[in-house]
Amino acid sequence: MITTIVAADQMPALPYFRRTLRLGDQNLLNAGVDFELSGSLPPPPVSESAKRGLRYERKVLHSLGLRFGCACAPQLPFFFQTCGKRGRAVVDALVLLPGRRALVVECKSQFSADAWYQLHKFYLPIVSDALRGWTCRGLVVTASFDPWVKVPTEPRLVDSPEAAFDARTSDLCVLISRNGRF
Repeated sequence: MITTIVAADQMPALPYFRRTLRLGDQNLLNAGVDFELSGSLPPPPVSESAKRGLRYERKVLHSLGLRFGCACAPQLPFFFQTCGKRGRAVVDALVLLPGRRALVVECKSQFSADAWYQLHKFYLPIVSDALRGWTCRGLVVTASFDPWVKVPTEPRLVDSPEAAFDARTSDLCVLISRNGRF
């Protein structure tokens, strides 16, 4: 089931997240899974908000692991190369589903415009390039959803991770889970 949320006077917000790549971007030369960096730990969070976000992310990753088993890869690092520069993107989770479908999951304890920018302007172009021939979709799992947060496309509420594939590629699919379980 998909529900469309329309916020009044919806205009693109200025995101905090500034790294962007576009599908078909001439600058994106290649991308793939960075096995050398797999398993490396990020620096510990500093603020209470960041700590709360990581606690929520752990709960969501646990739920994804229970639901999808070994088809779910948490904290999977991807490399990419643009105009001679090499970069790295670590998705919160990548779920590989039958039929060559891939779900990029972004966990947010509080819904923000950054979720859209991270998925659609950064992670999805990289994962789509690395998994050529796969259908890739993005999903935000959040504990707190605010329909008045301004994002470039209307958020679509979904009731399961798999429901993200019933939406359009450009849609921002949002799964609300207060406790990280679904």
